[in-house]
Amino acid sequence: MFSKLNTNKRMEFSSTSYFRNTILIFFTVLLAGALDAQVYVNHAATGANDGSSWANAYTELQPALIDGFQDVFIAEGTYKPTEAPDGSSTNPRDKAFFVASPITIKGGYDPSTGLQNGSATILSGDLAASGNITDNAYHVLIIKDFFGSSPTFDNITIQDGNANGTGNITFVGESFSRGTGGGILNSIGSSETLSNCIFTSNYATTGGGMYNIASPTLTNCTFLFNEATSDGGGIYNNTNS
Repeated sequence: MFSKLNTNKRMEFSSTSYFRNTILIFFTVLLAGALDAQVYVNHAATGANDGSSWANAYTELQPALIDGFQDVFIAEGTYKPTEAPDGSSTNPRDKAFFVASPITIKGGYDPSTGLQNGSATILSGDLAASGNITDNAYHVLIIKDFFGSSPTFDNITIQDGNANGTGNITFVGESFSRGTGGGILNSIGSSETLSNCIFTSNYATTGGGMYNIASPTLTNCTFLFNEATSDGGGIYNNTNS
């Protein structure tokens, strides 16, 4: 029985290439100081889809996350993961959003005005049959500590993860259990900041809404209807947190 909430353009790449590209971006940023680059995401954009503006926004989120070291502005709407973090898994449920760089990710934008006053921006693990959690992604979002990276999230809804699997998935050299962190799975040392975020309808063996081997900072975040069969319906903090 589930335990109730305790706290009530497509891009092909591998984990190895992500690691290499992140190192390159990291040192490029250190030398150039280019921390203010902006990229735009809008599932309904019809322009060049290169992320350069609302008209030319990426239609998928993951390409913006791997560009690294910038502000990512996301239009209202629902976004689903399209790639597995290891770049090779053939299990569709291994698809997840993944980030290992200190970027700022903001949702809720109305792309017609460019203002953050639109409807919800939802990151959803409901990959296939709508409402059938058995084929949902194990994790909606995986965050990896890298060079002391501290990503920031604002005004994002994270929902429909179902970490009820066995075994591990690898991202940038670290193994992540398919049974922990249906909403967010935080790696060792991750210290991201989340504000005005909603975690809802996420499930796991442990840590339905969030599983931490980390110390994230949450402000004005809401956990609703997240469940775990073992511990931590809303949040589970590992002893290293």
